Amino acid sequence: MTAADATAPRPPAAAAGIEVYRATDAQAQAAEDYWTPERMRAATPIDDTFADPRSTATTKPMSAALPKSRLHRMGKIFYHFGGHSFSCSGTIVTSHGRDSILTAGHCLRQIGGTEVGNLLTVFVPGYGSGPDMTPYGKWGVRSWHVPGRWIDLLGRSNPSYDYGVIQVKQHKNGRIQDVLGADNYKLSAGWQNEVYLIGYPSKYNYPVLCHAVTSKKDIKGHKSAYKFFCNDYSDGVSGSGLLLAHGDNWITGAGTIIGVLGGHHQGGDPKKDGDASFATRLDKDFQKFWLANSK
Repeated sequence: MTAADATAPRPPAAAAGIEVYRATDAQAQAAEDYWTPERMRAATPIDDTFADPRSTATTKPMSAALPKSRLHRMGKIFYHFGGHSFSCSGTIVTSHGRDSILTAGHCLRQIGGTEVGNLLTVFVPGYGSGPDMTPYGKWGVRSWHVPGRWIDLLGRSNPSYDYGVIQVKQHKNGRIQDVLGADNYKLSAGWQNEVYLIGYPSKYNYPVLCHAVTSKKDIKGHKSAYKFFCNDYSDGVSGSGLLLAHGDNWITGAGTIIGVLGGHHQGGDPKKDGDASFATRLDKDFQKFWLANSK
């Protein structure tokens, strides 16, 4: 089942997610002004701060294989809080509001209930692929939500719900989906898929492409997840979408996302998982959350 139907019914937001951040348009504009190229280059991946590094591999990135037609739909999320700057990855995904970015839940709200970010948060599509690092502009964040079941009342995380949505403010040329396009998503896809991932490992200030084949990872007490291997990934790629490799369509047109890098061990722990990475599979619970909170 593919989502992107603007006429689909919307369940009550309170039943699907919790809001953890909201800013005015003026505050979102202030965030865009704050994030200079120097500050963006100095940002630390959110994984470095709250989770074990998800990979220690040093394979040379395949950034040269990334066409501009794909780069403008994905990007880097920058936050500033507690006197420090951090980042994660995200993708523009079709939504009712036409302004929504899909990322990992742990990029937005951490174990223990720590809310990430303050009023200086932006999404930068295609980050690092232009002279000024922002070829498609900086889009100040207005709000974000995570599933109510991502973190329970005792502060424990549920890896089956490690996803979240960010809304960005409108620019003079329109909403981000109208200006740059968006990927669709597919629910409950099979376990073995040829996929592409594009994210921002901490070692590089530009996007990195991974081509992988997924398999099924059973997790005791939780939903199963996607397992795959991306030897050139490290901290910072959390929130990257798993794009189905359907010929050249994922490059030239709207791609199809089936999962989000995160979930089990927040995407992978080299001490426990070796070079394996993990992603939360998108399912009917995700769709309920997305339709309710991407207005």
